[in-house]
Amino acid sequence: MRKALFITFLLYAGSIFASSGIISHEYIVKLREHFSIKDLASTSAHLNIAISVLNQEQRIFLFIFDTSKTKSEEVHILNGLQFITSYHSNQKLVERTCKPNDPFFNQQWNMSFMGFEEIWCFDNNGITPLGDTIVIGIIDQGCNCDITDIHSNLFINYNEIPNNKIDDDSNGYIDDYRGFNAVSGKDDKHPKDNHGTNILSIAGAKGNNEKFISGAAQNIKMLMCSATSEADAIECYTYFIKMKQAYFASKGGAYIVSSTTSLGLPRAFPEDHNDWCDLYDVLGSNGILNVCATDNEDENIDEYGDIPGLCTSEYLIVVTNTDRSDSRAVAAFSKINVDIAASGEQVPVINQDSSVSNSSGCSLSAPQVGAGSAYLHQFCEKYAKFCKTSPGQSALLMKSFIYNGSKAISSLSSEISTGKRFDVNGSFLKLLEYCEVLSSENDLIVYNDPSYSGELKYDVKLTKYGPFELNLYNSNGQHIYRKSGNYTGQDRDIKAQLLNTKSLSSGLYILTLRVGDNLISRKFVTIH
Repeated sequence: MRKALFITFLLYAGSIFASSGIISHEYIVKLREHFSIKDLASTSAHLNIAISVLNQEQRIFLFIFDTSKTKSEEVHILNGLQFITSYHSNQKLVERTCKPNDPFFNQQWNMSFMGFEEIWCFDNNGITPLGDTIVIGIIDQGCNCDITDIHSNLFINYNEIPNNKIDDDSNGYIDDYRGFNAVSGKDDKHPKDNHGTNILSIAGAKGNNEKFISGAAQNIKMLMCSATSEADAIECYTYFIKMKQAYFASKGGAYIVSSTTSLGLPRAFPEDHNDWCDLYDVLGSNGILNVCATDNEDENIDEYGDIPGLCTSEYLIVVTNTDRSDSRAVAAFSKINVDIAASGEQVPVINQDSSVSNSSGCSLSAPQVGAGSAYLHQFCEKYAKFCKTSPGQSALLMKSFIYNGSKAISSLSSEISTGKRFDVNGSFLKLLEYCEVLSSENDLIVYNDPSYSGELKYDVKLTKYGPFELNLYNSNGQHIYRKSGNYTGQDRDIKAQLLNTKSLSSGLYILTLRVGDNLISRKFVTIH
């Protein structure tokens, strides 16, 4: 009988294990330097192993066992071949994207362009690490909010009873069950509007549900506020502020982390609209980072005017539009007041009549930035705590992730302040740098438990996103086992994982787990 005994360990970082697509009976094998390759023929015939060359110079081969062999028998044979320095199971390659199954996604070049397809592989439940439901506030002229792809991600105010003409949650707004209609000023009956439907769909249409398109933030809740005038817009922003303050006071409300609008006033300047502009600092101090679209005219807004594009708040990101070549489309610019670009030219959106068609404009660029910033709140507990203790500073920190992580475009360097096109995956990497994602000494635990004789039992706790690789070596450095995968944010804890040691010869073994440049190393012995 063999027992797996824990000896000692050196721990640096941790991750989690996932299925690896192992191809049965196939092993990638590396031979020792001085072993004669000609002798492989006799080995192949004697052990009934099909052997093919993968890289003769590096002495890498593919061994294929007969299907009658068990895994334990194969490992026993490989362990007995002294001319092998390492081996591991052959595995199926996995495409490193998370394409949703929505029927029009293959036309959504913008989502792949700006990195959404990559970060959708990670936490995608719309909840912060502290358990808060993430909300983006959206201001537009109305919407068809009953379309399934949109309705699924609308924020619902469950502290309000719909249609009873009473302000049930005492927040100052009657029947704001599905947002607020500032146009009527009395309920959540949003006017039917195609532009607003477009905006909601590109920001937050439900993703991966085999319907329509995928929004940038597939599972983030959208708090809709309808507006058709400057007064309505001011009331909508005020509504967002009150909802966030109510949430902080544990009186219902909504955990709004960003807002976006694709409405504005052309040929307008801040000195005539201070009431509107001043609200962005109030929103920001409550932890709401705001995004707006600039005008769709090929002009410098410094000269021609634009509200809210010329509002000077640090808590406002002004967005222009770029095409597939990362060139500015027919859209406004300013080296001082337009901050960043996003891909919004000829992109699919859902229309008011439930059809899908391509559309263009800054109106479609801005909500992707706003939704992307909201999406990033899902990943980092350190940042989530900072949002609670320092909401204003946390909003500015999120803006820095976006600016620093986005892609520099040479043609934009003289046209907008950052010279960059939004990249949500790059912003995600900046967030992870801030979070200093490392593990604790409890992230990998190996147990010495006699009830698991012949099996090594271990627990894993996630602390870092991305690819990982588990390897097993014997004391001679011979590579015995490999398992790899990609941690996506699901199932942070995996308990009672078992590694079969029955087929291992007696001796010392080293189990390693590599995540990026970080390594966990555990040693154990098996004894007959």
